[in-house]
Amino acid sequence: MKDTFFFFSEELRRVITYPTFNSTVPTAGLRQGIFPQPVCIGPVANPCSTILPAGTPLPQNLISPLAASYVQDIYNRLPLPADAAGNLFFPARGVFNFTQELVRIDHKFSDSLSAYYRFENDSIPTIEPIGLFGQGGGQPFVSTTQSNSPGRTHVGRATWVQTPTTVWEFGGSYSFGDVPSKVIGLLNNSNSPDVVSHLPAFPFVVTRGRVPTITGNGFTALQTFGPYSDFSYNKSAFATLSKVFGTHTTKYGLNFARIRKHENSLGGFNEARYSAVSSAPTRPSGTSTTNQLWANFLLGNFQVFTQNQFDLTADLSSSSVEAFAQDEWRYRPNITLYYGVRFSRFGQPTDRNGRMTSFNPAFYDPNQAFQVLANGNRVAGTGNPLNGITVNSQVSAAGATVSPFGKAVAPTRNNFAPRVGIAWDPFKKGTTSVRAGYGIYFDQLSFSFAETDLVARNPPFQQQLVINPATLDNPLAGNTTTNLSVQDVSGIDPHFKTPYVQSWSLDFQHQLGAKTLVTAGYFGSRGVHLSGLIDANLLPPGFALTQTCRTNNTNPPTFGPCQTPGQVFTSSTQELILNQIRPFRGYGAVRLLQTRFNSNYHSLQVTAQRRFSQNSQISLAYTWSKNLTNSQNEFATAPQNTYNLHDEYARANLDRRHVLSVNYIYELPFFRGERNLKEKVLGGWQISGITYYFTGLGFSATTSSNDPAGLGLLGSSPSGARPDMICDPNQGAPHTFAQWFNTACFANPPAGVNRVGNESRNVIHGPSTTRFDATLSKNIRFGESKALQLRWEVFNVLNHTNFTTLSLNITASNYGSVTGVRDPRTMQLGMKFIF
Repeated sequence: MKDTFFFFSEELRRVITYPTFNSTVPTAGLRQGIFPQPVCIGPVANPCSTILPAGTPLPQNLISPLAASYVQDIYNRLPLPADAAGNLFFPARGVFNFTQELVRIDHKFSDSLSAYYRFENDSIPTIEPIGLFGQGGGQPFVSTTQSNSPGRTHVGRATWVQTPTTVWEFGGSYSFGDVPSKVIGLLNNSNSPDVVSHLPAFPFVVTRGRVPTITGNGFTALQTFGPYSDFSYNKSAFATLSKVFGTHTTKYGLNFARIRKHENSLGGFNEARYSAVSSAPTRPSGTSTTNQLWANFLLGNFQVFTQNQFDLTADLSSSSVEAFAQDEWRYRPNITLYYGVRFSRFGQPTDRNGRMTSFNPAFYDPNQAFQVLANGNRVAGTGNPLNGITVNSQVSAAGATVSPFGKAVAPTRNNFAPRVGIAWDPFKKGTTSVRAGYGIYFDQLSFSFAETDLVARNPPFQQQLVINPATLDNPLAGNTTTNLSVQDVSGIDPHFKTPYVQSWSLDFQHQLGAKTLVTAGYFGSRGVHLSGLIDANLLPPGFALTQTCRTNNTNPPTFGPCQTPGQVFTSSTQELILNQIRPFRGYGAVRLLQTRFNSNYHSLQVTAQRRFSQNSQISLAYTWSKNLTNSQNEFATAPQNTYNLHDEYARANLDRRHVLSVNYIYELPFFRGERNLKEKVLGGWQISGITYYFTGLGFSATTSSNDPAGLGLLGSSPSGARPDMICDPNQGAPHTFAQWFNTACFANPPAGVNRVGNESRNVIHGPSTTRFDATLSKNIRFGESKALQLRWEVFNVLNHTNFTTLSLNITASNYGSVTGVRDPRTMQLGMKFIF
């Protein structure tokens, strides 16, 4: 077709792996109810009333029908273990394929109107032998899932040259991604029909299509992940106008975007979970715990039955509108000025199911707080379980506050981001450029926190029923328990401000001759109002020393100090007493997202490129930088001491001081003409590659079971404790696999001192990375428009071992050692036909 350009490419990869997994499974005798040791088969009591002798089959009339179904449908279909302990090593087949198609069509309708359309389709079909995200137990065929990660992108753009000085551009895009996954292992209902036929009545309807999870029966748990779907789409449309006025080239634009994200399996056990009884009070003296737990399973004696009302799902969406105006002013032939402004209006996410809630400290009423016992539990009936919780204005929940913001928090309306820059050719030869610039860039908050915390963590919509004790065949006959432990909640600070980054730069670029280009410059940035997590329910250091707490649950109760001088809390159980004096009594951790964090980045960046004949070239890029922040990461972890963010200001988690990369392309100089068969076979070879080196990330030593300051962080808090640093851990560090840094430089605060550890964050210099990647390719041309390319790619050519992660907890047995390495040498063969 005239004035039409068509492009198509396809990439296929087929990857099959056989990783070996270890699990424990019952022996042939145990599957038949024959035990190598005596086991108790009487009621769960102490002492045991009825003992089954070793080698005697368990009477069939005592075996739970549902337990027998699990044995028949699942355990009898597993290979036998390698030893009497039940260890099973199995090479499981994993599939990780990849297919990508790319289509682009460009068409010129007239001299003034042209357009293009691009379509990209990705498909990543996989089979996970131990379940998606590795959530299975490791037994073969049990937790297997089949997944895909399809992605589709449609992009269209049209350009209309209205006049020589006026150009319009219009376009839009639609991108879609998903991670659909289904359980195809033995835990799928269709693969365990006998289990399904013997399932008892459950409190809630099961929608996951898989049999209940079994844990604690003496062997590896029967569990998996899914079925699962995590899809999202992004729709956008834009329009821009470019207008030239003399020496001014102006541009104006408007962009609209709509985002949606839908994800299920956010927590809980809709399929139901059985947790086995403890064998300690029932098993005969001197016998195996494993055997007794298996006996309890066969008898149907379980301690806890848990089920959640529904498969928790978030369905979030938001919209954004951005507009900009900019001018490129050619002030002089050798000086160009750039200036403009961008406005961003980011809508807040809403949940289509109406289940998004948030904890707002302003709505927490101490008069509605639960009374808390010495064991840290709430006193039933003394407080509002939704104290401080705000719910969507479209729904209602007794005790909660309806959000005063309506359906969603109003977006910030003053996100104006100015930008200025200058380019100067000091010698007016076109070979040298001095450039400087400054700009502000606003950032939209991701859906992650709203999804995992505000929907998945907070009350009141998801119900969980716990029955204790329970039997396998009739859990509803047991006693329903009321959970009186304090609950963790999450919220977004209502004083939220849009995060933004100020960026500035000054660089110098010079061309040496016709083939060499060198650039050197300073680049910096400052993050303002960055989002980060705090635990708003921690106590100030030393506060517990000044308070009085209930020390037992007697009536009348006994009172005493919440913490005595010199006392160190060493477990979450010991810290339960602190629940009485937390800022938001009745709650555990209060995960509050705030925009009170900041960062600073400064760098020297140097690049150089040298071109040679026949498309050969070499390029170098080097960065020397320093990145500091008081935010560890956005959503996962919180500062050690909520009341002192100054001590958190240190190296950013992604800070690397030196980054060097060298890439090259070299066309072999022989038989380049391809004029005959000899030149076609022996010519057209090219060697390319990239070599890079970068220094290590920063790491922090941590400690556990140690809270001398009485912060209350040993439970479920996102905050973690750091020890004292008594010397430089990098000075004289061994840098071996067994010990990377000087482990003697860290210790818990000295006895008798009630304060937090003084270690700053990321003081340990992690391992550097050095890698050589290379490609040998052969190009065979067929005429002017067709070519066949063969590629042999080798990653980590020297098979150099690059360490990654370290064991950082000073109480760990492998403290200081290397715990992870990067990929070894891998090779890949590829073929591409270009037409």
